[in-house]
Amino acid sequence: MGHIECISRGVLISDGDLLVCRDLAHGHAYLPGGHIETGEPAHDALAREFREETGLRITVGPLALVWEAMFTQRGVKKHEITLVFHVEHAEQGGRRPGVTSREEHLGFEWVPQGELAGAGFVPERMASWFAEDHGPERGADWYSIRE
Repeated sequence: MGHIECISRGVLISDGDLLVCRDLAHGHAYLPGGHIETGEPAHDALAREFREETGLRITVGPLALVWEAMFTQRGVKKHEITLVFHVEHAEQGGRRPGVTSREEHLGFEWVPQGELAGAGFVPERMASWFAEDHGPERGADWYSIRE
């Protein structure tokens, strides 16, 4: 029997554009972040992943979305629970941070929120969530998807 993967991801928005991570081998884009390690709080995992992958120091804000997905990827059944937090660049000072990947298999780019579907954003259903009002004052949403 497999295990449930717990992932922490961040929504970093600047001038209406969303920072996305691109898998260079497969082409799809997703929110920056990564796996939560045993004994590591989700917000600490997110800050660590941002530093490791981009060098950016972020401030993790409120929980925006809990995304549960059950799917098959390259013939392997997966079950993930993803915690999505609002984040801010700690040293931003009102300017969009430049983002350079520290991992050769990843790229980072700014994508207008309304163009996520055309940018190969996954999961596709999450792209439509960005069209809704999901500000920090709203509280967290929960989606559970079987694909």
